[in-house]
Amino acid sequence: MTTIPTPEELQRRYEIACDLKQPVDREKIIDAMGRFARGVSKHPVEVRIATSQDEFYRAAWDARDARDARAARDARDARAAWDARDAWDARAARAAWDASWDLSWLSITAVGAAALGDQKTAAVWLPLFEAFEAGAFVCLWLPDAVVVAVRPEVVLVDDRRRLHAENAPAFRWLGVDDYWHHGVLMPSNLAADKSLITAARIDAETNAEVRRVLIEWFGVALYVRESGAGIVHADVDQYGRPRRLLRRDVPGDEPIVMIEVTNSTAEPDGSFRTYMLRVDPNAYGGRASRECHAAVASLCRRKSDRAQLYFKRPEDYAPRIET
Repeated sequence: MTTIPTPEELQRRYEIACDLKQPVDREKIIDAMGRFARGVSKHPVEVRIATSQDEFYRAAWDARDARDARAARDARDARAAWDARDAWDARAARAAWDASWDLSWLSITAVGAAALGDQKTAAVWLPLFEAFEAGAFVCLWLPDAVVVAVRPEVVLVDDRRRLHAENAPAFRWLGVDDYWHHGVLMPSNLAADKSLITAARIDAETNAEVRRVLIEWFGVALYVRESGAGIVHADVDQYGRPRRLLRRDVPGDEPIVMIEVTNSTAEPDGSFRTYMLRVDPNAYGGRASRECHAAVASLCRRKSDRAQLYFKRPEDYAPRIET
């Protein structure tokens, strides 16, 4: 009779497995998947481990008449869901992954059954849990075989468990590299070579989250300059230095509003450097998006709370000396 670990032990092991850092033990995967298959199928089932994305997709094509074949083509897009999953919230991934072959979803059945005291169900699903522990990632059921893909070779996340890496793939699986920026899947060519990013390419991007990251990589000030931002207002400050307020509307996102100001200190060659500073367009009831002086005043914030404006009214900003 199968000995079922305690729910606490299973949960601890599940949390470790969900980090996807465990060594891949192919022999253990084949053994565990074979035991699971023998427990749920009346027919002999061969266990195969896919070594490439093409092999896994071909298996799905061969199984086009099986219940799960439709989902296989969505496998790569569905990988975004894994980072939302931890031991307490597997539900976040269900919308993207077909639970019939996502092992991180299926294997938690053993944990739940053990917690409910259902030893019989826990015994059925424990081999699948052990396969997940051994490095199995997803599986595809065919009429006479199960094809298993092992966990990704690279999985990098930020402090909020979102897929993320600087200047490198955050996710590498079955020979495919994906670049992620704090949970946003980025075009691989632009992530690998940021010199390819242009204002025109940014404007052509239809995904608002991707566009936002591209603007960050390109540089907000440079994007505003090169993308044909409109001049909303222009004046001079109290010292006679010119100021310009520029606005660039971004489809599906908040407009980018920047104030162009001139440094009060001369460069060694006697010239004065200009700076582009981003402005909260909603500050002072929207005046910061329409008036240069209000825009500059809105840049002054309380040290104790950077979200709080220092001046109640733009007119209260009247510096006598600049350093």
